[in-house]
Amino acid sequence: MKKGEILQRIEIIHLCILCLFILSFAVSCAPELSPYSYAPPSKEYEWAPDDESGKYFPEKSDLATISQELTPYRDNLVLTQLIDVALQNSPQTEKAWAEARAAAAAWAVSRGSLYPTIDGAASAKRSKFDASSGLISFEQTTAELALSLDYLLLDFGGRIAEIEQAKQALISANWTQNKAIQDVVFNVTSAYYELIGNKSDVQADIENLQEAQTSLDAANLRLEVGLGTLPDVLQAQSSLAQAELNLVNDQGQVEISRGNLATAVGWGANEGYEIQEVDEDFEPALLSENVDNLIDIAMKSRPDLAATLALVRQSEAAIKSARSAMLPSLSTSGTLSQLYVWSGDSFFEGDAEENTNYQFGLTLAVPIFHGFALRNAVREAEADLDAVKATLKIQEQEVVSDVWDAYYTFQTSVQALAAAKKLLASSLESYNASLERYRSGVGDIIELLTAQSTLATSRSETVQAKTNIFVSYAQLVNAVGLSLPVSADGQTVEIPEFNKNNSNAQEENNEKTE
Repeated sequence: MKKGEILQRIEIIHLCILCLFILSFAVSCAPELSPYSYAPPSKEYEWAPDDESGKYFPEKSDLATISQELTPYRDNLVLTQLIDVALQNSPQTEKAWAEARAAAAAWAVSRGSLYPTIDGAASAKRSKFDASSGLISFEQTTAELALSLDYLLLDFGGRIAEIEQAKQALISANWTQNKAIQDVVFNVTSAYYELIGNKSDVQADIENLQEAQTSLDAANLRLEVGLGTLPDVLQAQSSLAQAELNLVNDQGQVEISRGNLATAVGWGANEGYEIQEVDEDFEPALLSENVDNLIDIAMKSRPDLAATLALVRQSEAAIKSARSAMLPSLSTSGTLSQLYVWSGDSFFEGDAEENTNYQFGLTLAVPIFHGFALRNAVREAEADLDAVKATLKIQEQEVVSDVWDAYYTFQTSVQALAAAKKLLASSLESYNASLERYRSGVGDIIELLTAQSTLATSRSETVQAKTNIFVSYAQLVNAVGLSLPVSADGQTVEIPEFNKNNSNAQEENNEKTE
């Protein structure tokens, strides 16, 4: 063997060894051989993704901002504007709307079973057969056009039951969309009045701070003329510091509630805006409507209740569908085809030989034994119906509870506001009297600071009572399932009486929907 051949073989061996090394390395890294290398290294260490970490997280979506139409009102927004923006930006309503449209398309798909299924097919093939075993070799080209038809004639209500299931799913999705809209309106309204309440708390804190400063000035004055003591001044300073702390905390709550409202609207929490100041000097009256009447209205108006009822009807249709699967079904089918054959060395050479074929017939399918699956499917559907009916009962209890709680929260808030206003008036008079007594040397610092603390508390309770009135009324409207009434200027929620007209209008709406 020549030296050149030996070197060539050595090179080939080296190349084979290199290929084997590369192949073994690639195989050793395959998940099939080392799956644990793709998991966290141990129980106390976090999993570290590769450098392409961006593929594991969604891209940040651009949050909505104040539109050009609202830019002139950025510092003076009213409730109706915020609600309109929220309904356009809300991902909750977008999700519910998409699900409703998907349910509508699914219903349309189910109705496709009412029509026959017609399919077409076309094929072409070139064949060559060599001479063997005494056969003559030949070549041919074939082409075929075919139509097929299938149609279910009778299935004892199964097809109609499946369509009904899809229809009730659509109705449930539509009611869920209505509920999503009402929840968005309530969330915006609640956050709106929370912001107003926190801003009112800041105003009350400023007044409390001024009064605390007045008390401190009075204590310093008495100390200067020799009628007061240093502990009196120190207690007044502590009271002033507490008032400053309350102001700082409530200013922070204003910014938090501003962010919460922006989030409810669909903006980023850092969106800069202001709401229009509202006139809070009002005297709401207790609702004369009986709570039982409101519960009756809710039972005929709550979208989530109607959505659950649609699910009950969907489950009832599912039972009919499961039972029909145990019965025979009759269907028809047929095919019609046209075959073209060309013989020769070239494609489509010469005249084609044509053959027309067709086949039509009826099929009676009788379920005999399916491993008890059909009977158990009925049992499953019946159990699902019982579960959904139980869910409906739970929903009804929640409706009653929601209306009951919101009703008495509103009534209590109205009474609390009247009591808080009286307390505020008497506390202000008490503080002024205690301040004059302290300045004249008759009263002591404890009396003054106690009156000052009572006045600050009464201010806070008055603000909270006003906030609770609007929030609880919005909650009551949401619990009943009606639209939120807003004043003509769009600034605030109107508090009219519930009446039979609301109930009748909702009943008419329900009838149209059904």
